[in-house]
Amino acid sequence: MFATAHRHIPGQPAYTGHNRRTHTATGLSVSSSPYNDSHHPAQQAHHFTRSSHRASPVPGHSSTTDSAQSSPRRGAYSPASSSSGSSSSAKSVRWGESDSDEEGRISPGCYSVDSRKAHPKPVLKYRTLHVANAPSLFDKKTPKIALSASIDTVLCNIITCVKNFKCPSELNFTPNAAHASIIHQDGVEKDVSFIEQLQTFEALGKRLTEVPTHGDTQSRDKYDTTRATIGRAMPRMQEDFVDSSKLHPKPVLKCPGFNVANVPSLFDENMPKVAALAAMDGILRDLAKCLKNFKDPSELDFTANSASIMELAKVEKNKLFIDQLRRLERLAKRLDEIPTHDDALLMGTHNIAGMAIKRALFRMQEVQNKLGAKFIRSALDELAAEVRIRVGGFVYPLDLGFSKTSEDGILLQTERNKLFIHQLHVLCLFMGRLNNIPQYNDEKLERKHRVIGDDIGQNLDRMKEHQLGLYRRQLMEADQYR
Repeated sequence: MFATAHRHIPGQPAYTGHNRRTHTATGLSVSSSPYNDSHHPAQQAHHFTRSSHRASPVPGHSSTTDSAQSSPRRGAYSPASSSSGSSSSAKSVRWGESDSDEEGRISPGCYSVDSRKAHPKPVLKYRTLHVANAPSLFDKKTPKIALSASIDTVLCNIITCVKNFKCPSELNFTPNAAHASIIHQDGVEKDVSFIEQLQTFEALGKRLTEVPTHGDTQSRDKYDTTRATIGRAMPRMQEDFVDSSKLHPKPVLKCPGFNVANVPSLFDENMPKVAALAAMDGILRDLAKCLKNFKDPSELDFTANSASIMELAKVEKNKLFIDQLRRLERLAKRLDEIPTHDDALLMGTHNIAGMAIKRALFRMQEVQNKLGAKFIRSALDELAAEVRIRVGGFVYPLDLGFSKTSEDGILLQTERNKLFIHQLHVLCLFMGRLNNIPQYNDEKLERKHRVIGDDIGQNLDRMKEHQLGLYRRQLMEADQYR
């Protein structure tokens, strides 16, 4: 149905507020005047509005004035349209579908209804900051919405920072640093990225502290949640960042007070207790890894001239065992340096970690004692076999040379006495080796020790008797010749 244009009555001021019409389909702008309504009927045929037409009170008659008043948004003058009637493609053009009142809209940055949306879906779904229900800038809720948007921005930055960061497998440290946590900033890329990540967390924490909460409960909860997120991110980077493949192994103890949901921020007054608990948990993880990767040796070498079997020889065979003992000692020292703050949970965790380290050291001592007893047994067996072999080959000469001026039967250093003197020296060495083998609280080993000692002593006594017998015979022969 076509809309008729109002004629301008001569002598009356022309009202042109609704006489300018825009063809919404082609973008052509046609002006109605008292001089073109009768001379340009073809243009009047294009002056229609598909969705803004409504039935006139008079059947079969409709006016553009009624159409414009019934739907002021449709067919209205747009500042983007040209006054001379030239075509223009405004980005915020609206038109109605045929036989319906639904509106199609072209978003900013798009040139058709089917084009893609200009703005992607945000990372966080803000519950308060929707365009539809956003209040005016002069509304009382505007500061709270701005606060929520600021906190959400910090939270988005934390998510992006953690998601895009890859923890390095190793870091460089200052050689003369007093603490291992001091990073040597020498421009290495892996060190720079790690340091920048820590600085980013600190900056986000500082930004969060500058955001006021205005005493709102919902804003305070969101503030505390974001602050707890930063508080969890920084201790995680400070722990186990030197590990190779598994950077964050599963903790050994599941502490009821150290859940992820209730970890306070670094700015909380309870943070020293949380840091102490995290340090103890790290020690327990290191202890579990230390014990898991270590295998008991089948044998150890001990110092031969030590007074106790607890003294290990510094040889390659003992290196792994000695390193394990040193690691356990370092863990015990680290645990002693962690304060408990008179907290029941911290004291309980400290005792658990201390007992675990003591049990590991005690087990190492048992392994050492067991291998030490094995070492003593093998040393005694080896010495007993060597004594039997050497003593079985001893030679007792029929004549020895003695000093004429000596009354104790001292042997002369002659070729004839050389073999006998060497045999005496071998027996003395055997006795010295037996005495250097440490004693052990084991009845079988003590019995074996006494048997070998008696065997060496009996052979020494036999050689001394043979020496004294030859000396007495020489004295008797000398007296007969006088």
